[in-house]
Amino acid sequence: MTKKEIKEQLSRIEPDKIVDIHQVSGVVEVITIRNHTVRRKRYVVTHEGKLHFYESYLLDFFGGKEV
Repeated sequence: MTKKEIKEQLSRIEPDKIVDIHQVSGVVEVITIRNHTVRRKRYVVTHEGKLHFYESYLLDFFGGKEV
């Protein structure tokens, strides 16, 4: 998945301004900024090429139980 594809998907789901994107083996780390607050968020790239919020994906994967 290219950075351009990642930015296109994130523009639909991420309200904050995207500062930087790092991708490492199926996990995309996004650094965003809003109201002078910097946040680091992780997304999982599924086999279909879709982005899912990392913590939500883990909960779904393990049957909704806390990990």
